[in-house]
Amino acid sequence: MTEEVKSSIINSYKINGKEKTDVSADNNSCATDTHEDNKITRHLIEKNGFAKCGIIYVADGSPRIAYEKQII
Repeated sequence: MTEEVKSSIINSYKINGKEKTDVSADNNSCATDTHEDNKITRHLIEKNGFAKCGIIYVADGSPRIAYEKQII
């Protein structure tokens, strides 16, 4: 993502067994990431128009595939 592009990060997590999602709204880009072995999620992300844009490393040092989708 470039500095000129406002971006959105979608974070999904579970609290007490219920999944929560955070989204920031004032943007023209959306980004997410997933583990390389998560084939179902990778398929759904790519099927919905997200492009691979690199590898990121989370707090524990494990790699994640990063995706971004431009939205209008």
